[in-house]
Amino acid sequence: MPERQLSYQYERGARGIFIEVYFPKKVIFQGKIFDTLQDGHNEVIVKTRLKANARDLLRELAEYQNLLDPYRYSPTKAPKVPESAIIKAQKRIGMYKSPFKGWSMYEVDGVFFNRRGRTYDERVQVVRLMFRFKSRYTRQAKRDGWYDILRSIILFSMPHRGLLSTERIWDEASKKQFMAMHPNWSRQNKKFVEYFE
Repeated sequence: MPERQLSYQYERGARGIFIEVYFPKKVIFQGKIFDTLQDGHNEVIVKTRLKANARDLLRELAEYQNLLDPYRYSPTKAPKVPESAIIKAQKRIGMYKSPFKGWSMYEVDGVFFNRRGRTYDERVQVVRLMFRFKSRYTRQAKRDGWYDILRSIILFSMPHRGLLSTERIWDEASKKQFMAMHPNWSRQNKKFVEYFE
């Protein structure tokens, strides 16, 4: 019987984020690392743990006040009666959709400094976490033939890192700047950009 061949369909590149975490290379850590990474893909487990630690998250992310504000990321208006920061954080956590798509591991020899400048060298295990984000517009853009435009907007927006925490990556000003870069686009293409919030 012939061996079954795997084939992969080529897809255009998409933006994602890699985050590397360094651990001392110890056998004792391996099971816990694997279990934690497995749990990290389960939205229910992640939401439960984040909600249980909302107070600590608010303290640790104090400089990123908008990150845990559910009304910044939703068309829903904030209620007239103010909510506690913890309630708002838990609502925001409830909106979480996992962008965690896997991990890879490798080992390296590392040299590290302590607070006094003394060096320590040891073998470390690097876990590279992979995150891929989906736009709520992706399905519609593919269906209506506007996926290239959506991809262009995302690639335009992602590199903007110097924003204040109160600024948005995509707003009316950035939309105008984006449109100025594409003056010859068809009316239909421009219509999608106007629709894109």
